[in-house]
Amino acid sequence: MEVLVAQKAGFCYGVKRALSLAYEALKEGQEPLYSLGPLIHNPQVVKDLEGNGLKIIEDMSQIKKGALVIRSHGAPASVFTEAQNKKINILDATCPTVKKVQEYAEFLREEGYQVIIIGDKEHPEVKVIEEYAGKNSIVIRDKTEISQHIIQERIGVVAQTTQPGANFLSALSELLKIAKEIKVFNTLCTSTEARYKESVELARKVDVMLVIGGRASANTAHLTHLCRQEQPHTFQIEAADDIEIPWLDGKKTIGITAGASTPYWLIEDIREKLLSKFDGQ
Repeated sequence: MEVLVAQKAGFCYGVKRALSLAYEALKEGQEPLYSLGPLIHNPQVVKDLEGNGLKIIEDMSQIKKGALVIRSHGAPASVFTEAQNKKINILDATCPTVKKVQEYAEFLREEGYQVIIIGDKEHPEVKVIEEYAGKNSIVIRDKTEISQHIIQERIGVVAQTTQPGANFLSALSELLKIAKEIKVFNTLCTSTEARYKESVELARKVDVMLVIGGRASANTAHLTHLCRQEQPHTFQIEAADDIEIPWLDGKKTIGITAGASTPYWLIEDIREKLLSKFDGQ
């Protein structure tokens, strides 16, 4: 059996930066460190952070003193204001690419555009972008949802950073048919798009494709969907124990890719267990 691993699998720059800031603060240990929600969407890494002292909270009322690390998905302005009012130190680990989307959304709102956000309405990144975009903004998952909303004549368009480029362009083409004036910012993450492209190419070459990542990870879900379009035998897993032996029966090549919140040690652990279990055949 041959196991092929995508070169771009694993941590992206934004995740590496967020983890570096968090672990450095935890190592210094000068004050309690909190995260409003999981810092990243990977259960193994979150568990390790908690083991090192990070306290995950769901509401700002749960923190009285200490420091707050803003997760890579960002946070609304109200969180920064409340932290400052409580004299809570802030470590802003918002992904720089995500922060640009927030800035664009706020700019479009101030310029009087109705902001259209292409993405998953329930995703933390999108919820924050909505706050910057204002009450008049609309979130659509894809072009099929456009007809469910009232689209104004002047619109501004941004996207969740992990959206596949094809979905972004498809929705944009439909919006162009409706609006009289449209201003678009390409807010797609280039490293994520490169990961999608490489993973799809790998999926075409193998008998089975494994996508490693947290079940709450949007980019991992997109990776799984895109790979499955090319290789029906595509499965999303969080750990080696998730692999079911029937998936691999009679298969000679296995491809592995991973979401942006997946640590390399986990990718390597799964690769080694695959080779060990099947004696490298």
